[in-house]
Amino acid sequence: MGYPEYFRFRFSPEDMFFGIEPCGIDDEGAKRLPDEITREHYDIKSIKLVRFIYKKCSWEKKLTYRIPGKKYAPDSGLVVFDLRKAYEIHEGRMKEIK
Repeated sequence: MGYPEYFRFRFSPEDMFFGIEPCGIDDEGAKRLPDEITREHYDIKSIKLVRFIYKKCSWEKKLTYRIPGKKYAPDSGLVVFDLRKAYEIHEGRMKEIK
């Protein structure tokens, strides 16, 4: 995905996919990336979005989850996360959700 100036979230509750894609300032749902990135990665946070995904996925509120992301297509900036492949984080150990 690189470091686009603007990005937006994508979510398909039917397919259990979440995505982040670069976009323009005038696109619906556009969010601005911070001006200065000091690391090779950056965190995008939205507590409302996290709560929404937890509810849709029926995840335990007291647990933390991680999901591997991958590029949707070689010529696409879209990065997708298959929410069915989420891992619960337990005391530093990961356990795949069945």
